[in-house]
Amino acid sequence: TPSLLDIVQHGWAHTDHSLAGERKYEFGPSRSQSHQRHDLRRGRAAMTKAFGSLFTPLLVPPYHGYDARTLALVKQGGFVGFSAGKKVFPAGCGVLDLPASISFSPRNILGRKVDCRYMLRRLAREIVPGRLTGILFHHEQFAAAGLERELALFFRGLSRWRDKGNVKIVLLSDVINRSAVKAECYCCSRTP
Repeated sequence: TPSLLDIVQHGWAHTDHSLAGERKYEFGPSRSQSHQRHDLRRGRAAMTKAFGSLFTPLLVPPYHGYDARTLALVKQGGFVGFSAGKKVFPAGCGVLDLPASISFSPRNILGRKVDCRYMLRRLAREIVPGRLTGILFHHEQFAAAGLERELALFFRGLSRWRDKGNVKIVLLSDVINRSAVKAECYCCSRTP
């Protein structure tokens, strides 16, 4: 449903490059700036080729891991947005900070099955008037039989909330396009 989602870049190979004892990351301290740049460019080229104008130039780093060099490369690489969970994002970076507080996956971190009703309840708890609440979907995990239905039901639930006026669905691309003048607002705080 085009009015309910954007297509963004989620790294390049989704490979964990962390060292022993570190949190997982594809982009982080053990990766040189040139390796990070190379992977970001390859990923962006692949996304542009596959999706053309449907691609929103925003990076969601795998495992939500990154370092200061990653942020500099994101800006240099022409990305206009960045999303990495609820981590602290430096002010004045010149890239919009659009965190995703909810990661919709068919299984939670404990391996328990997650369904659309659970995710809608969780989303309802996260919503605060005047603040963006981001949702990240791990599309590849919904390919198994039956799980596509859960995702469709979730979108149907969101559509009902929108139609009743309970929520306003705003795509990342909408925020990016509307905030060109107010970019610093999004970078420095999490409320528009």
